[in-house]
Amino acid sequence: MKIEYETTPADAEAWQQHVLTLPASKRAIRRQVGSMAFTTGLLVGAMAYGSTRNLIAAFLVGGVLFLVIAALAGSALRDQILKNARRALAADPTNPALGYHTLEITPEAVTETSSHHVLSVRWDAVASAIRTENHLFIQLRSLAAIIVPLRSFSSTVDQDAFIRFVVEFVPSYTSPAATAPAA
Repeated sequence: MKIEYETTPADAEAWQQHVLTLPASKRAIRRQVGSMAFTTGLLVGAMAYGSTRNLIAAFLVGGVLFLVIAALAGSALRDQILKNARRALAADPTNPALGYHTLEITPEAVTETSSHHVLSVRWDAVASAIRTENHLFIQLRSLAAIIVPLRSFSSTVDQDAFIRFVVEFVPSYTSPAATAPAA
């Protein structure tokens, strides 16, 4: 099965936002924020102790700073990651995530062709397929993905047929219903 489509910076950003929701990304962000908050709280607490010689005051200052950083830094870090991704995308006109693509699905592999690259990946190198409201992401094991905007299909019948065909070969599939918050 072969389809043709065009991806935009908004499509690439949708993938980056999705990556931030993956468990591995959440763990990495929590680890980074925790170590940053701990280190900052410890250093400021030590400086407070050095200037006041009051252990309780130093502990309170360091503890409050730790809590404030832990509470605020997570969203700031996610925003900075997205900002850096946007900047990198804009800086590289040959970025394979953007532009006109042809995607061919066979039982052996998925092959994406654009004006700047050809990517052919055997199915055992595909981690999962994730369907969101507006995209199908064919996630590779490297946390990269083939981004398929669902607007590319002329009908929901064509869209569903394509997704069913992909799902036959992908080890793991997530649909919007599976990722929607429970009511």
